[in-house]
Amino acid sequence: MSAIRLLVLAALWKGGPMHGHQVKQAARADRTDLWTEVRPGSLYHALHRMAADGAIRPVRSETVGSRPERTV
Repeated sequence: MSAIRLLVLAALWKGGPMHGHQVKQAARADRTDLWTEVRPGSLYHALHRMAADGAIRPVRSETVGSRPERTV
């Protein structure tokens, strides 16, 4: 399993349902830069791929203010 998939699964296990930006913030808070070189673009690609593979699933979509819709 790739480091990015482990990062995503660990963040979701620890923090519950979250959107991509929250996963990125959790990774930053956990200092994952010390053990992996995950780039923001690869994070979102991994999230889409993991959803397509059935490893994770969308729970809901949300919009806050004028920001674009986010999938949790």
